[in-house]
Amino acid sequence: MKSIASLYKFIFSDLLVFLLFFISTFYSGVTLSSESVKLDDSRSVIIMLPSGWQLIRMMSPPELPAKNINLVKDDYKILVTLIGSKGGVPLNMSDEKLVALINKTSMQYVPNSVQGKISINKIQNIFTRGGYASFTDKVWIDKQPPPGEYKHVTSGVLAIGDSIIASVTYLSNELEGEVFEEGLAIIKNLKLQE
Repeated sequence: MKSIASLYKFIFSDLLVFLLFFISTFYSGVTLSSESVKLDDSRSVIIMLPSGWQLIRMMSPPELPAKNINLVKDDYKILVTLIGSKGGVPLNMSDEKLVALINKTSMQYVPNSVQGKISINKIQNIFTRGGYASFTDKVWIDKQPPPGEYKHVTSGVLAIGDSIIASVTYLSNELEGEVFEEGLAIIKNLKLQE
């Protein structure tokens, strides 16, 4: 009985967070648009974009259940690769496997970062689970990088439903502020179209 109560608490707390996100964007004057990225005949991922964000579809082989997209606003850029299992077969991605993938994809940023280590911020809600880690490039401390270069990279891996993995690289010159938080909210609210 305790596990059912904790499940309800988990579902309703994440539902509340999701609803508060939409209510806060509504009252702050930020409008949201919904974009759908089709992986195959049976699966699509819904992406909620605040005002000013654009979705750019990249070329992907049509026979593969994988899509590359870019999400951009000003000098913020999020690169997302959506990978679906063949035929929608569940991927059985445990939390431990997701953490291992985050560590693997983030390791490349550690040597040149101010942080010098991977600190994972977990994401778990009714749509996605996984996490991300942020890094600051030592080269750009107290300097403004030229266009096309970035001070910070946020690297993450998410499970969307049970048959889609999203690999995320978020490039920015800030790790806080309204636009950065909008980008994180986009990532955290990726969801499978039902």
